[in-house]
Amino acid sequence: MKVKVVVSFNDKMNGSINRPVNEVFECTKERAESLMGRGFVVAVQDTKNKNIAD
Repeated sequence: MKVKVVVSFNDKMNGSINRPVNEVFECTKERAESLMGRGFVVAVQDTKNKNIAD
């Protein structure tokens, strides 16, 4: 699942890297739900698989 950072945070589950605002990254659905519940990220739609004719 792709998520976009809305509040900068240190990602301790991935080696304590700093996640700056507006960074988009891939994570598991469970991880995304946990981060969204804390207000750090929002879900991002994956547009690369959408059909242009729709």
